[in-house]
Amino acid sequence: MYGIDSVMLPQGLLFDKNTEEEDVLAAYGTPYFRSETEDTFRLYYQDQKNPYHNMDFYVMKPESRDTGVYPCVEIENFS
Repeated sequence: MYGIDSVMLPQGLLFDKNTEEEDVLAAYGTPYFRSETEDTFRLYYQDQKNPYHNMDFYVMKPESRDTGVYPCVEIENFS
């Protein structure tokens, strides 16, 4: 998701700049990998049965939402 305001994802998650880390955790559970930068939380989910199926969320921290940096979600499904 680049250059759009929001996207509706499976599990009923409306992903946009106001999405909280807790929203992603509630929808998808504990991530395979989590990291943090100054502006974002990165939550990476990988299907353990097929490593080519994954979702990678970059969730904006509340204090960074108006900085011009945008949230991102990358979904890969290479079968």
